[in-house]
Amino acid sequence: MLGSKENRMDYHDALLLARRAHPETPSEATIAAALQRFSEFFGPLTEQSVRSGIPHAYAPELWFNDTLKTITRRAELECYMVETAHNVEHCRAIIDTWSISREGDVLVRWHMLIRFNRFARGQDTESMGISLLRLDERGAHRFPAGLLERRRWSVPTRAIARLGNPRRQATSLNRTQKKSPPGSAAGFEFP
Repeated sequence: MLGSKENRMDYHDALLLARRAHPETPSEATIAAALQRFSEFFGPLTEQSVRSGIPHAYAPELWFNDTLKTITRRAELECYMVETAHNVEHCRAIIDTWSISREGDVLVRWHMLIRFNRFARGQDTESMGISLLRLDERGAHRFPAGLLERRRWSVPTRAIARLGNPRRQATSLNRTQKKSPPGSAAGFEFP
């Protein structure tokens, strides 16, 4: 078991256990199939698609973190994703690119187009991120962790040059922080 509510594992412990349980690097065909299931799982995101797709996309025991919640069992993830689906009018996940780390982890750069029922009603929102996946022998996600999101990178690059005096840094950030333009993250352009 990768963790429980009583003994919640942190990111590093869970990743180490997932790597030990599945030490082999998956084949490109396995990764491609897993990422296809991921895209299909999130678009369209409905209660029916969650219930039918989750057994194929996620392992029974896993470590899932989306910065809002950490989940260690597929049944709990299913409930969470059904709740999410009820709050979404439309969702589409696009895999931009992926690579394999030297440890055999799959790093995936993606973006999602989401229209929520209540938040920004009637408007599509875009979420971008990089996830670290550890796949089992079937290609099911055992360790899907969202690592980075664009809004977490929106600190302007010129503020980095002012590191040193914390008071000056906080003042600088408050005065200069701007929303990053689409397709960028604090000056880093995505192809």
